[in-house]
Amino acid sequence: PRGKYVVNGSANGSATRSDSTFSEATDKGFKRRVREKLRVATAGHDIEELEKAIDRFERHHLEDCGDYTKAQERLQYLKLRKDLRDSIRRSHVGVLEKTIAEARNSQWAGQLQNQIEAAERKLAHLKELNEYKHDILNMEQTTISEIHSYKKPPPCVHDVMAATYMLLGHPEPKLTDWTDIETLMCRVGRDSLIHQVRDFDSNTVDEQTAQRVQDILRPHELHSVRQASNGAAAFHVWATQICEKVERDKTEEEERLRQEELEKQRQEQREQKSGRKKKG
Repeated sequence: PRGKYVVNGSANGSATRSDSTFSEATDKGFKRRVREKLRVATAGHDIEELEKAIDRFERHHLEDCGDYTKAQERLQYLKLRKDLRDSIRRSHVGVLEKTIAEARNSQWAGQLQNQIEAAERKLAHLKELNEYKHDILNMEQTTISEIHSYKKPPPCVHDVMAATYMLLGHPEPKLTDWTDIETLMCRVGRDSLIHQVRDFDSNTVDEQTAQRVQDILRPHELHSVRQASNGAAAFHVWATQICEKVERDKTEEEERLRQEELEKQRQEQREQKSGRKKKG
């Protein structure tokens, strides 16, 4: 059977001029819709939708009237912004360093400044934690076993380990008996003490807990703890550093937010002055 339209035409089934005009108009209308969808996707924040719109634009070989270039640039920007956000969430030093470098070296560095600074703060935070836990992660298992082997440890050892587990999220009332701490120290795998310290983030510690831990540690000088147990001394150093970091981070965050608010107020004042000048 013959098709409805024949390009070269024939007496039985030729494409009339009106058919040709309709086809051309339909084609123009379709291309206009493809271009419009690209424009809408470019104005949005959905990476997947923008990728689909770009792919559709490319498949139909539409001419770049600046909209395609703009869409590609927008896609790069959105991906960089997402990468920064994801790297902060992943909390991996290597990933953060790579993503920050890519953003810093991109044409979007200015627009992404806030996200880059947030990623840099997270990177510095992780490096600081890695520095603090270094000695514990390199601790021999025999050192852990030595702490665990106490049937009735010196008060300083009990207090240091209780303080350590409090920072790791365990409630103080369940740490008053040494047998409870022994049970915790017997855990293996992801629940082991070393693994918990490796995965620990001081952002999970509230001010009240940090203050209470400092109160527990304060009576015990480091040299006295070291005389009782080298292992406990390492945890004393770690817990002290974490408490100081919690306090320091809180102060720095409050100052950062204060500066942001001041800058916001200054920007509003500049905009108000600019508006008055235009009216005048």
